Amino acid sequence: MSRGDAWSLAITLIATGIGYFVGGPIAAWVCLIAGLVIALVIRFTRPKKEEEKKPETPTAVSVKDSFNPQIKQEANPSSHLHLGSEPKRLPPPPAPKPKEKESNLVLNKRLSLGPLYLTGNIWSKTVHEDVRNPDQYRYQAIYAEVKNSEKPDEEVGPVQDIKAELVVDDEELTPLPWIDQHFNRANFQFGDVKFVVLAVVLPHSRDVMDWRVPINHRDYDFAPGVPSMNFDYVLKRFVEKSDVKLKLLHVQSGKILKTFEGTYRWKDGESMPTFRFI
Repeated sequence: MSRGDAWSLAITLIATGIGYFVGGPIAAWVCLIAGLVIALVIRFTRPKKEEEKKPETPTAVSVKDSFNPQIKQEANPSSHLHLGSEPKRLPPPPAPKPKEKESNLVLNKRLSLGPLYLTGNIWSKTVHEDVRNPDQYRYQAIYAEVKNSEKPDEEVGPVQDIKAELVVDDEELTPLPWIDQHFNRANFQFGDVKFVVLAVVLPHSRDVMDWRVPINHRDYDFAPGVPSMNFDYVLKRFVEKSDVKLKLLHVQSGKILKTFEGTYRWKDGESMPTFRFI
């Protein structure tokens, strides 16, 4: 019961008692009715108090315990695990490719001097016994030895399609012929030794000092039956010193596998030139 309701009841009771003692029962009823009227007037005319505000019901309850950890979002969300979603599975890294065995072509610094025979398009150290008049195929020649040699603590692999190039000063002479090879390319397995021709004297030349660099144009797509040797380049005589390089070219990759540097000399009074590789 509010304070205003208590005061209204008290006034009604007091008025009823006064009426009873003053005027008897009838006066008491009249006072009772008047008190009730006054109480009603007070009840409905007094200002209403604001209802107490009810606390707002939270829309969500946050539960924090050890089984439901709160994950803090940071600048790089891809590096964190979010509950309710599966982590992305990254594909496994590709397996490393096995390292290919590389060749190891080396040059014997001591060059060879001796006769070579050119039969057809093939240079050889010997000539078949059935060949008539072998002297017409005989050339005095300078040639170099190339080997696919070993490496300490490493495995050496094969290499295919090697062309040789001779560079005298700024003149590039390529491709040189290989001994016992039909084409101007040579293939090397591990341990193979092959010889490349650097210079020859023509058998029909009356000048023993007519040294030339042979060029073999016979490639895999060269027309069969057509001569492929070219002897147009004549080595310069009585040269004090010129730079010289022997390059080994890898046709498939387009790379120079090896370059062997040296010097070329032809001293006055000597009948032939000298190649020296470092």
